[in-house]
Amino acid sequence: MACNLSYTQPRQPMKLLRCCLLTVVICVTIISARGGTATAIGSAYEQGLVVSEDHARAAEWYEIGARQGDPMAAYLLGSDYYEGDGVKADPHMAFHWWQIAAEHGMSDAQAVLGDAYCLGIGVRPDGGEARRWWHLAARQNNEHASEMLRDDNCNGKLHSHRNRRSPSI
Repeated sequence: MACNLSYTQPRQPMKLLRCCLLTVVICVTIISARGGTATAIGSAYEQGLVVSEDHARAAEWYEIGARQGDPMAAYLLGSDYYEGDGVKADPHMAFHWWQIAAEHGMSDAQAVLGDAYCLGIGVRPDGGEARRWWHLAARQNNEHASEMLRDDNCNGKLHSHRNRRSPSI
């Protein structure tokens, strides 16, 4: 929920000051956590922190971050395309952005790319490529990828997953 910065009652200036300080703390925290300003702004829009929740604007900011080379932004944008969250659902665009994030070494993106290859999301199904990406993610201790390799779980069926921002097997 966004702070109401139009608050002007003279008897409670501390309330306005607290709101402004909270806004600054939230912004700094998001920027630190996401590693990039555009990604942080996208996250603020996605979660309705400091600004009103707006998934289309979040996707716009994620694309800016992704084009600036931020793998987290590319991963989140891919997830938005997969879910149709703020953008029209497009499995090919989801795959495109996940691949960019995965090629930057992001283990969650590598695991999701393995899922995409397994299920044929935006790409022709390829069990060998699925396992290759899961191996890369598992080397970085990605739990989902390790589980997929252990269970040899490339069977094309969806079930619940540890992360709402990615496809699941």
